[in-house]
Amino acid sequence: MGLKSAAKGQGDDPRRREGLASALVLSSIVGALALAGVFAGPERASLSVRFALRGARPLRAPVAIVAIDEAALARYGQMPWSRVVFAKLLDRLTTLGASAVGFDIAFVEPGRRQPGEDQALADALRRSGRTILTVYRPLESEGLAGTTLVDPLRLLASASAGFGLAHFSTVPSFDVWQVQPEQLAGRALVPTLGLAVAREARSTWLAGRSAPRTAAPGAGSLPPRRSSGGAAFPRQGSLPGGPAPTFGTAPVALDFVGPPGSIPTYSVRDVMAGHVARAAISGHAVFIGATAAGMPDTAYSTPFPGPMAGVEIHATACENFLSGRDYRQLPLPAAAGLWLLLAIGPGPWLTRSSGTPRRRLLWLTGSLALVLGGAWAGFLSDWLLPIAAPATLILVLAIAGILGHEGELLRERARLLGWYAVELKREAKRQREQIDGELHDEAQQLVIAMNRQVRRLRRKNEEPGLASLEELTQRVLDEILRVRKALVPRTLSREGLVPAIGEMARDLCDRGGPLVDVRVDAWPARLDPLLESELFWLVKEALNNVNKHAHARNVQIVLSCTASSLGVSLEDDGVGFAVEPLDRPPQTHEHTGLHRMWVRARGLGGNLVVESNPGQGTRLVLEAPIRPSAAAAAPDPLGTV
Repeated sequence: MGLKSAAKGQGDDPRRREGLASALVLSSIVGALALAGVFAGPERASLSVRFALRGARPLRAPVAIVAIDEAALARYGQMPWSRVVFAKLLDRLTTLGASAVGFDIAFVEPGRRQPGEDQALADALRRSGRTILTVYRPLESEGLAGTTLVDPLRLLASASAGFGLAHFSTVPSFDVWQVQPEQLAGRALVPTLGLAVAREARSTWLAGRSAPRTAAPGAGSLPPRRSSGGAAFPRQGSLPGGPAPTFGTAPVALDFVGPPGSIPTYSVRDVMAGHVARAAISGHAVFIGATAAGMPDTAYSTPFPGPMAGVEIHATACENFLSGRDYRQLPLPAAAGLWLLLAIGPGPWLTRSSGTPRRRLLWLTGSLALVLGGAWAGFLSDWLLPIAAPATLILVLAIAGILGHEGELLRERARLLGWYAVELKREAKRQREQIDGELHDEAQQLVIAMNRQVRRLRRKNEEPGLASLEELTQRVLDEILRVRKALVPRTLSREGLVPAIGEMARDLCDRGGPLVDVRVDAWPARLDPLLESELFWLVKEALNNVNKHAHARNVQIVLSCTASSLGVSLEDDGVGFAVEPLDRPPQTHEHTGLHRMWVRARGLGGNLVVESNPGQGTRLVLEAPIRPSAAAAAPDPLGTV
């Protein structure tokens, strides 16, 4: 029974409900930012960290690169070479048993190096029967899906086994971590060079025209493709014929083998010279392209540091397609579900304002560890899970919780300060009443007795000094009465604020001060006693300042009110002054009374505005809310009465 009650109480905890609501709102905002691509840069950086931590991995499918590197350029000169060189290179690769060959070189114009070079390359393409040539979009159309492609020379195109796009994506970029396997050109889907070569290598294996001599992973069959969309590659042991599968235009995250140079690479010079063993080429999908520094398409940025040649990215894509081990990304519904679990799981505990700092730190650390650990485990299992957006969400939730906790502390502190302020006002009132009582019981009675004795002596003795002494004692008695009236304004407690201010104005005028005009536009019959007392002392201090410093002849006080606020304005025709900011401590001993008045006004929940310029008089405007009684507004935090 007790456990059920406790569980029910925990489920009905308003703090948890508030935390859940805050978590859902914040997760919606961060999720919208993630969909807008705000976290693309940080996510790209986190991907680089994951690849760096994993390091290089073994090849899962047989691919190789024959590079146009510095050694080849030194041997055959600067590009473009005679196509006879490429014809001999292709014959050499065919002899070595390459399962497919992909040229990352565009042959779109007739050769001009020597007669018959185009025909020589076409003949070599026919002898190979498994070579893919490159097509590309015109430069002026870069980035436009559906654009007509620039095809190879017709003589060469008719002799090739197929075509592959040189572009990794319809959006041009030198920062490559994913490819679009197929891209629209006109109304047709054209594969990238890596996918086209992978298809040709697969068809070669299925046809039994090439048998690898080394038992490389993936050789002889293509495991099923596990990413979404399109048909699957056949499993080992099941090699049906038929067309190659279609992947669609959805981007595929590449599982890079390692830093630049991780895929086996051989110089054109060494292959042509016979320095490359048959085992290095036989059964491999081979890519021919430039790697020499300074040549086009040799400085792409990938998750690994250092520039990577485009031909190596095509070879990486081919290796991924052959092995079926590219990185899978969560579909949107699954990602939304995990995002919701993250929001309603640790979210309410992170955003709730209660809890010790240690517990909050444990939730924050555990949540980040869950996101980072899950992303790392997924990375090792060929899943590319996001890190930047979930980690940002957790940090935002934790910061919201900390801010909420600090806000609660500030509100509690303000409540306590309000209670203390009311208690201080009550105590000040009690102290004034106590002083008034002591003056009445002691000093006033003694002066009255002294005055009577002096008067009695004067009747018996006509000493001139006794008359002045009687006058002096009467003045002392009048001063005591004035001080008592100032300490405890009887008119305020008996009749209210408006009569008390009127009496104060008459007393000031009687003592030689300025003429004070009190005007009441609208005013409640009675207010909370503490509020009336504070307003009384504010007006009294303002009149004292006018009397001491303004040298004014006329003062006007206007009392007004609305349904929710009170207004008191005081305007004089005195000398005026330069007003300093009241929300900062005074720099001198002048105008400290204004600062005290501003603090009093803020304590009432209102504000005091002072308008003045030298020689133009001064205007003070006080606005304060009409609030409940002081006791109700600031209850005892200890629960006492």
